[in-house]
Amino acid sequence: MDRRTSIIILVSAGVVVAALVLLLALGTRRPAVEPEGDQTVVSTERANTIKLIERYVDRQEYDRALDLLEKLLIADPDDSDALELQDDILDRKKKQAQAKEEQELLRRDQENEQDKLNLEKLVDVLEDKLPGSQPAAPPPPHKEIPDDAGKAERDRIEKINGLIAQGAKQMEAGDFEGARQSFEKVLELDPDSGQAFVLIGESYYRDDADSAGAIEKAVYNANKAIEKDPNLALPHELLAKIYEDRKNWDNAEAEYKEAARLKPDDYGILYSLGKVQYNARKYADALRSFEASIHLNSKYFPSHYRRGKTLLQLGDRDEALTAFMNTVAVKSDLAAGYYEIGEIYGNKNDFASAVRNYEKAAQFDPRRAAYQRKLGNTLNKLGKFSQAEKSLKAALALDPGRGATNYNLSETLVEMNELEEALKFARTAVELDPSSTRFHYQVGYISEKLGESDPAIASYQNAIDLDPAFVDPLINLGALYNGKGLYDKALPILLKAYRLEPENYLVNNNLGSGYLNKSLFEESVRYLRRAVSMQAEATQPRYNLGLAYVQLQRDAEAKRTFSDLISYAPTYWDAHYQMAKLLIKEGENDRAKSFLETLLSEKPDYRHAEEIKGWLANL
Repeated sequence: MDRRTSIIILVSAGVVVAALVLLLALGTRRPAVEPEGDQTVVSTERANTIKLIERYVDRQEYDRALDLLEKLLIADPDDSDALELQDDILDRKKKQAQAKEEQELLRRDQENEQDKLNLEKLVDVLEDKLPGSQPAAPPPPHKEIPDDAGKAERDRIEKINGLIAQGAKQMEAGDFEGARQSFEKVLELDPDSGQAFVLIGESYYRDDADSAGAIEKAVYNANKAIEKDPNLALPHELLAKIYEDRKNWDNAEAEYKEAARLKPDDYGILYSLGKVQYNARKYADALRSFEASIHLNSKYFPSHYRRGKTLLQLGDRDEALTAFMNTVAVKSDLAAGYYEIGEIYGNKNDFASAVRNYEKAAQFDPRRAAYQRKLGNTLNKLGKFSQAEKSLKAALALDPGRGATNYNLSETLVEMNELEEALKFARTAVELDPSSTRFHYQVGYISEKLGESDPAIASYQNAIDLDPAFVDPLINLGALYNGKGLYDKALPILLKAYRLEPENYLVNNNLGSGYLNKSLFEESVRYLRRAVSMQAEATQPRYNLGLAYVQLQRDAEAKRTFSDLISYAPTYWDAHYQMAKLLIKEGENDRAKSFLETLLSEKPDYRHAEEIKGWLANL
């Protein structure tokens, strides 16, 4: 929504220029050569000014530097060094403004980024906890009994297999010490059992994955297992998980690859490999791993979900959409899947489709504030403000500490013209994040709309103090001062805005209005012409431009301006009035009469109606 209001104070048609005094230096000429002493003084003063400017630039006080440069250029408009320095400072200031805007956007996007991280963690939890989502646990490893084994050997092997099965059950029940005792009994019967070593290592890992001592024992036993049986995949999986926990992605990847080589039909290993590659930002490799996992088990929804996330990183949004649709086809109540679909549709500006999927996300997980936030923000884009209000309030009920959510709700309420309530949420946003320039600006904007000019001024000034390159509060504050007739306060602020955005319509329009009310008509024309060139259909700047031309006695340009305005807006009656006055002045009474009669016919209650009737009686 456009937040930059434009308050225009029209100069009365009866403005009279008391006197235009031209100071002519008659009988004098500037000497061909200035006295040497004056040159030295000027040169020293200029050099000191340049040094001071450079000091301000080093401190990034660009406005103060530009103010000094303007004085140098007024003294010598062709000062090439000053002009070059001015260009450099303006470029630095523009980059500073861009950097601050990026910081502001980053701050506002932090909620979304945190939401995305939380959703990825949610999927990890789902992988562990939801029925049917985790790869089925393999049966406890067992030792094959040779066909020619004798009874003693057969009994020994059966006892080994029994102990392994017993230890596996104990480990699943959380009895890690009992499990280790069972596996150690296996080693008494078979000292070369790689299976027993890796299961002992697994028990240490699962017992306390954060303990350095436990991890050291887990790694030792995993390596002993590899030494005893190089064809086992499980010890490589165990080592990979340990590396993965410590974000040692390269080693984790190498171990998962080896596990996948040894056990190529295990979709869970391939999925875990893909996750590690994704975290290592090896997105093309991760994609291949997830697709291989899907090839082995197309019903495992996390592989589809992670494939979608990887495709987004690779920039293939359309294929990612397909992946997330496959995700919810497999698991129809996965809120995170619908959320991602909504995100893609939102980025495509298909907000209706985005809303449908955010609604499903919120339906399947009504306690997650992120879904309500995105639903509310997207409903805003569709102009469905009442529904947006409901969703954003639901998000705040779940997570009240988000400044941006309070801000977005305040914007929604402004659109609904619920200004008092909007102001409440805007102020809450400022309380939660007093460093946000946009939040202070929002408080100022709503306060101004409520007619509370002093709080509006204070909030606009807070926003400017936080970010002097944020142009919106400069425009609004300058326009507000214009509206109060405080032109000497308004103009410096608007000039700062002009330095930041010289092509901004509102800046030029308000500057033109301010100078017009100060009777600085040449300056007024300069900015109003720019405003009119930017928005040809805008009526007030064109009318004010005509008034400025009248005061400068540039009647031909004034007539052309009013004529153009009437062609754009035939019912802009003040333009008819001004046009008639100019025609009467030039003796074109018939044309003037036509304008005046049309005005009275169409607008009989026009405020100058009695005056016009008097003119018509004398034409």
